Amino acid sequence: MMSLKFIPLRKCSAKTIVGAILILVVVRQLANYMLSHVERDDQQNALAKHHRGMAPPKYDSSNRYKIQKYLVASEAITWNQVKSEDVTITTHSTLSKLHHLPALVERWNAPVSVSVLTDDVPTLLSTIANLRRCFPPIKQYASFHVVMPANTRDNTGESDETELKVPCSMVLDLTENLADLNMTKLDAYYPSSLLLNVAVVESTTDYIFALDIDMVPSGELEQSFKAFMTRREEDQYMNNPTVFIVPDFDLHDDYVSMAPKYKSELLGLLKENYVKPSVSFIDYNQWREFKSTSSLYLEVAFEMKGQNPWQAFFIASRNIPKFDEAIHSVNNSDINSVRSCHICELHVAGYQFGVMDSAFVLHKGFKKTNNLERSMELNQMHLKKYGVKLRELYPQSPRSCT
Repeated sequence: MMSLKFIPLRKCSAKTIVGAILILVVVRQLANYMLSHVERDDQQNALAKHHRGMAPPKYDSSNRYKIQKYLVASEAITWNQVKSEDVTITTHSTLSKLHHLPALVERWNAPVSVSVLTDDVPTLLSTIANLRRCFPPIKQYASFHVVMPANTRDNTGESDETELKVPCSMVLDLTENLADLNMTKLDAYYPSSLLLNVAVVESTTDYIFALDIDMVPSGELEQSFKAFMTRREEDQYMNNPTVFIVPDFDLHDDYVSMAPKYKSELLGLLKENYVKPSVSFIDYNQWREFKSTSSLYLEVAFEMKGQNPWQAFFIASRNIPKFDEAIHSVNNSDINSVRSCHICELHVAGYQFGVMDSAFVLHKGFKKTNNLERSMELNQMHLKKYGVKLRELYPQSPRSCT
């Protein structure tokens, strides 16, 4: 049998050992550098391929606006990581309102589809690039579509890699102070219905959650809703067309940076008047007093009727009737009438309204009373006109809105 012989190693000096360690460190850093650049090149190639593959902008039905879908796609979209069972937040914005996006996306942590109204596409691209660089969840989950006045120069193919890199500590303040499109100068209303529809149509998931960009949802809501849908396959809400209403509240400015994640936290702030129920057709007292059967699971607390609609925020199939683009808003901060008419149509079309027991969304700041009164007047005016149209669209429906 062959015996093994160990050859004694030559003694190494401390200087030699240190030199060897330094060489290993340099080699490792070089390898990491090369790998990171390969990954970045792959990402840039994917983005370049995306831009080359973009279809030219299309006009809306009024021919007043051009629409460019997926001006910038999320990494989740680019790398086919979005699943059909995920839930996409669909929202709308102007340039200056994009400063609200980080709080929304970071809380949601799932796909977000944003349609932006602007005639300054290069500034939009630069803003998106800074937001993606400074807030990784936006890069991962948010996709951007742009709605432009019809006479806007076609520069949607310009790269978002050439942006002026703003220090991350300044990005939100600078974004908030960007100049928005002057709708008065254009003699036009804010095309809220068009923007909402673009965000919904370009989502890729079975369910969407239609929100305003300055809102924050409760914690883990996307995961809870997916689990709810899995458990409720035989439920009445699965066998009938249903939208799942998520109660909305106004949050005091002092607590915007500490937005509550759970119902227990919300109820505590409600007692201290740091949170107020929004004006809605939801029965907030019933929601507040509802005793959930489990603290771990989301469920429908009760059903609401839609005959006296007001704006509401909901999770629903992306195939629900779209927002009526003939209905506009005065500005991007007041689209109550658009949402109210949509709720009215869903009611007339036969949908149920299930109010979720522990889910909620928060508006940043309390609403001003005079703005609220004006919104209610506009709401009643639009509903009266829209009711006539709905009788023509759904002649067999026994339902109506009052």
